[in-house]
Amino acid sequence: MATRINNENLIANVALSVQEVAALTIRNQQVVGAVQIDEILLGPIEAIYTSPRVVSQTPKAGTLLARGATVNLVFANGRTLPADTIVGVSSQFKGRQLGSVYDDFIKDDPTMSALVSKYGEDKALSEAERVVVQQSLARKGVEVGNDFDGAMVALGAAYTFNGIAT
Repeated sequence: MATRINNENLIANVALSVQEVAALTIRNQQVVGAVQIDEILLGPIEAIYTSPRVVSQTPKAGTLLARGATVNLVFANGRTLPADTIVGVSSQFKGRQLGSVYDDFIKDDPTMSALVSKYGEDKALSEAERVVVQQSLARKGVEVGNDFDGAMVALGAAYTFNGIAT
């Protein structure tokens, strides 16, 4: 059994069968990166979100399931989701909503957008690319220091949930 969910160009194919299925979420013809949410910090989901998206699921995407198995999904609004709920996020981004992180650091900067997308795919940037990210963040008041990966987690989550927003 397969179900196709389409929400604002965010397409998820959910397939339950006895065969292993690669679970992919695709937005604008690109695979959307995985974001790990700390459900304890997130707390209960309220019905006030205006454009909810899946932020976590159990069992993990891509897990082999028997026909009729249950998949638990957690939805949240990617604009108002606090960066604090993202596992591994840098302390420099705590207290911010992912929508504002996207607007402030990625939205109008095609270079940052490309680098965040690239980092999300292979978790590696060249030293020159890392410097570009660090300088861009520094110009906007965020010093990464030794937590480059934590900054990229925050930027990646913001990009994942807000890449087509506004």
